[in-house]
Amino acid sequence: MDILILLLGGNPLPNFIIADYLLNSGRDDRDDLPIPGKIFLVSTERTKNFCESIIELLRKKHKGDFPQTEEIELYDKHRFPKTIQEKIKEKIKKSFENSHAIDSIHLGYTGGTKPMAANAFAAAIEFVHENNLKLILSDLNPDNFKLTTFTVNSNARMTEEKNFPGKGDLRDYVHLDIDEIFALHEMKPIKKKKENFILNGAMVDIIPFSLAMASDYKKGARRNRFLGISKELAKTDPKLNEKIVSNHPYLKGIFDEKYNLIISTGQFDQFVCGKWLEHYLYSSLKKIERELKITFSTIRMNVEAEYEKRKCEIDVIAMRGFQMFLFSCTTSQKIKLVKQKAFEALFRAEQLGGEHAKVVVVSTMFNTPGIPGKIKFSRKSNIRELEKDLKQFNADQKCESIGIDELSNEKELIRKLSNIINRN
Repeated sequence: MDILILLLGGNPLPNFIIADYLLNSGRDDRDDLPIPGKIFLVSTERTKNFCESIIELLRKKHKGDFPQTEEIELYDKHRFPKTIQEKIKEKIKKSFENSHAIDSIHLGYTGGTKPMAANAFAAAIEFVHENNLKLILSDLNPDNFKLTTFTVNSNARMTEEKNFPGKGDLRDYVHLDIDEIFALHEMKPIKKKKENFILNGAMVDIIPFSLAMASDYKKGARRNRFLGISKELAKTDPKLNEKIVSNHPYLKGIFDEKYNLIISTGQFDQFVCGKWLEHYLYSSLKKIERELKITFSTIRMNVEAEYEKRKCEIDVIAMRGFQMFLFSCTTSQKIKLVKQKAFEALFRAEQLGGEHAKVVVVSTMFNTPGIPGKIKFSRKSNIRELEKDLKQFNADQKCESIGIDELSNEKELIRKLSNIINRN
């Protein structure tokens, strides 16, 4: 029997990724990383609830033969070396006494506190030395999406470092959708009614509409063109509506065959005032998936969940394997608001997606100070200044920015998005 020991920290995702990969019977590195026959989850008072959510999702994904799982509860003693070592050694010894056939111990030290990692190692290496076994140590590497491992034999000698899987990375093996991420964090998704402006349906042709919107923002006109159309729609005149379609054919889907409006002007206003940007991003990600053959586990828009009646809202999210790309969208051109959105998104992405998560802040700010003398508001409110602010807080590596220059050019937007997604 092979034992896996996982140390639970503030995010359950890293430990789930490790366990999910190791339980995959189709991988070709099973001789180096055996499939565990028993999993120990080392928890504290704050992380105890994650044990159940990890095990539940693992059972869902690995039906059939499932390893034994046991929790090692440290309660509030997660900084007490003696407690940590004794509890872990006790569990390992009981397993040995019951089976008399432990072949290896695998300690994943990505999660948990530093005292937990140090003392879990001390407990494991003592048992390995006494019983002539091998100890595998592993860390989930956020830089290359691989499991970095080395083996310690009974004489405490370490082998050279190895990275698994050998081909590709862990995102090719571990796939999660956003609802499963929520489940790991004990959050409940909120089911929403279908959007009024659905894609691939009969409503707004989103790409030309969004390019027209972006063009107005780039000229400094913001959304004047479409707010003017909204006033015309309020007149409920089919002849006037027919003229609107003639000038703006991408709006044809909001009318019936007799040019009567089939949505409310309020819905149109809501779309013009910001919803279009989320749809534009969603549609662009779908296009990347379709044309560039980049596979996503999930692409979702307007996602909501709650934990203890506190809501979590995400504009657009894409999952590539287990890696989260969280898009925060705003039509604001004021750096103060855009920066606030950026830091809110960084917090949420770290909370849900861990170290591997990426944030993309999408706004209508100019990438550089803009047109001198013509668009004064862009002198301090632009992407270049935002990136300087993010760098001060070491957030620039986790957060990418998309501005009006990309939004007003579909090819440039697709290029920027694909670069972000393909960059490790």
